[in-house]
Amino acid sequence: MDNFISGLDGILRHVSILYNILRRSCFRPYRTKEFDRSLKILKSYLDTDDSETVIFCCIFYVFFKGGENPVSYYDLSSPEFMNCNPLYLLRYRDDLTSLSEKKLLKRVESENGESFYIVPEYVSRALVGNQPKIVFPQFDEDDDDELLIPFEKIQERTIFFSEEIEDGIKKYSELLKHESFATKQDELKKKSLPSGISFVFTGERKTAKKQAAFTIAKKAGRSVFSFNLKTVSGQLMENPDSIKALFLTYKKFCDKEKLEGRHKPVFVLEGASIFLQKRYSKPDSGLETVLQIVQDNFEEIMENFSGILIAICDAYDDSFDNNFYGKIFFPEPNDESKLKIWQNKIDWLDETTASNFSDKFSLSSEEISNVARRIQIDEVLEGKRPSAAVIEEYCRKERMHMQKYSGGFLAK
Repeated sequence: MDNFISGLDGILRHVSILYNILRRSCFRPYRTKEFDRSLKILKSYLDTDDSETVIFCCIFYVFFKGGENPVSYYDLSSPEFMNCNPLYLLRYRDDLTSLSEKKLLKRVESENGESFYIVPEYVSRALVGNQPKIVFPQFDEDDDDELLIPFEKIQERTIFFSEEIEDGIKKYSELLKHESFATKQDELKKKSLPSGISFVFTGERKTAKKQAAFTIAKKAGRSVFSFNLKTVSGQLMENPDSIKALFLTYKKFCDKEKLEGRHKPVFVLEGASIFLQKRYSKPDSGLETVLQIVQDNFEEIMENFSGILIAICDAYDDSFDNNFYGKIFFPEPNDESKLKIWQNKIDWLDETTASNFSDKFSLSSEEISNVARRIQIDEVLEGKRPSAAVIEEYCRKERMHMQKYSGGFLAK
């Protein structure tokens, strides 16, 4: 079994090369041209760094060599598998978290709480078939808890929005309730229009756009499939067709929810500025050309989209308006909103003191949260509330260490 998959061509051959060189050197690899070439190819294919690539190859090899049995991290250091140096291997432990987040590995736990790892089927299929880069995980019924958030588990949070935004949230929540949504879909179909209903939330950073989308889903009794394109922006630019795989994943979740008697979930897509930014009529660079392909792919998807999409972005070009049923702009919080956030975070502050802090420092909700956390720690460790002078010093330090962008309305 030492030459497992080593005779295969393509990506699997490079996995085998790395594994066998590592095993022969007891995981103190000597850098050969063969090793470096395979490492470079796999890093590019998987979008991983050196150590992530190494640990992925080890897990992949051992997983399939063991008959697709879950692999314990410490299995890799046992003589039965590779007789490697366990102290060296332990240096890679943190990379398992990153590999799990990238969906290249799936973490499972035993009854005693020990972690094991398996290779998801969509990853093995991509490696065997030498498909384009693994960007978005294809649907797997074991991934429910990781990718789909049931509406019952959506946390309700206190948020201070303007009256206009509150009206928008209420309007869209009512629209997405099952009976209303079904009626609207029928009307759209009769007019030979796409039956999907989509919204775009745009505006200043850190203004609780994502939480507003979750609130709408919660009020409408729908689960949420949430994904942030910023985590894979580089991969998306290198493989612009991958956005189709993401929407295919959402469609399969819709089908699964329907089979289980639940309503169609809401697709909350963060980081949509990647493809909703300004169009280029005549792209004059490789990046602009790729961006145009991503934009074209998105519009093609929306022509036949039958689900519910809430796209969240900072930058947005109005030329995309035809793809969305409605839009909410999230501006900087006004003075009244900031005051409410201060009093919500630190409930023992009187209105005059809270107003002074709000006017003097103009902190964002994130910065106010950080100050409130410092105050709560003082209350626990010192056994008393900090003075106004101490709180002012916390505010000054927060402004020194945080970027000076406008904050949001999120209260807790």
